[in-house]
Amino acid sequence: MQPFNPVDHPHRRYNPLTGQWILVSPHRAKRPWQGHQETPSVQMLPAHDPDCFLCPGNTRITGDRNPDYRTARVYQRFRRADARYAGRTAQRRPPLSQSERPRHQPGDLLFAGPQ
Repeated sequence: MQPFNPVDHPHRRYNPLTGQWILVSPHRAKRPWQGHQETPSVQMLPAHDPDCFLCPGNTRITGDRNPDYRTARVYQRFRRADARYAGRTAQRRPPLSQSERPRHQPGDLLFAGPQ
């Protein structure tokens, strides 16, 4: 197991000015850029996709049925952003640089739809 490194591993950072902890996932910023960008094609999408597990009224992989919502919804993630390093502890740092591993259950995923 690698030692905890806040530059490479997900962790929480403390903001002493607001008194809040935020989740930081620096490993996600290290994903390779493919180098080429294409203009996205414009396509008409249906108002409701019967195969979309996040769409209103559809059944999720857990068997739960989504409510018939009309605004943005918050869902539980199936995988945590920090799962690979969940057992590691953070290092002590100066007050303005505090960080620690997350202590939450699987994170939330915000899905805006169906409009």
